[in-house]
Amino acid sequence: MQALQNRAVAHGRSAEAEHRAILTAALMSPSRRNLAELLASMPDVGLAADFER
Repeated sequence: MQALQNRAVAHGRSAEAEHRAILTAALMSPSRRNLAELLASMPDVGLAADFER
């Protein structure tokens, strides 16, 4: 509770308003990427033959 109060003071609002802001940010954040998007975003680091098996 103290961390919430400290954060609220830092942002110049009440603890209740800070709580609402945290919840809003969490709920409005982009959805998680699916497996295909995650795999497509991985950099190309070489050929499979480059790695010991």
